[in-house]
Amino acid sequence: MLTVIIFFTCFMNLMAEKQLLMSVTGEVARGNYSYYSLTYDGSISLYLYSLTGDADLYVSQVYPTPTYEPDTYCLQSSTCGLDVIHIPKSFRRPLGIGVYGHPSHETSTYLLEVVFRYDDVLYDDDSEEVFEIPFDNTYGVPAHDKVRNDAQEEEDSFIWALIWSFIDILLEVLFL
Repeated sequence: MLTVIIFFTCFMNLMAEKQLLMSVTGEVARGNYSYYSLTYDGSISLYLYSLTGDADLYVSQVYPTPTYEPDTYCLQSSTCGLDVIHIPKSFRRPLGIGVYGHPSHETSTYLLEVVFRYDDVLYDDDSEEVFEIPFDNTYGVPAHDKVRNDAQEEEDSFIWALIWSFIDILLEVLFL
């Protein structure tokens, strides 16, 4: 009984982990962009640290070279500090990522981290609200490497539903 609880706790801790997929340092002049392409599937978080100056972050699932113009990006973060964008797994790949050098500084140096989120849970920083997105075990795989058919996805979905039902019943028996 205790081993089941320990296994469940370890499993949930593993699911809540994050994995650094890529880290890039760069420099961008005022009013210019550095562009990247993201092909990884799954829920991804982008962290842009402005080491000097002020760099801003723009992401598009439509255009490979997003700018600060509203019709060219889908997600953006243009703060004066750490810029964070959480990309849902539903976004089409490849994604265009633009790092913009703010005009207030001659040059901006930055560190861009691409982090894969296993737990797929987002927290709204301004509230206690939690947003959950269904689990899919194909996260972190580049889109062009992922070969899955509908039958396999249905089988995986059934297996996960069965596992979660079993865990739910087990926990009810243990704690009631």
